[in-house]
Amino acid sequence: MRRVNRFGMIAVLAVATVVAPAFAENVTVGHFYTELAQATHLVSVDAASAEASLRGAGFNLPKLALEKSLTEGDMTSISNAL
Repeated sequence: MRRVNRFGMIAVLAVATVVAPAFAENVTVGHFYTELAQATHLVSVDAASAEASLRGAGFNLPKLALEKSLTEGDMTSISNAL
């Protein structure tokens, strides 16, 4: 089961990495956290609750401003945390 969850997370990150440049002006760290929380079936009403849910689930996310535009460096640091 754990192997399936890892594969799912890697797939989500791979898709997000490919899609992110197309929506670069609209994608923020908070929006990505929200999508990530929904993909892992965690409660996420907004960016702050998504971040709290992910941290509560044991993910050691980097300290990033939720309104900051998502960059490749941010994706790398988030990927390392997962």
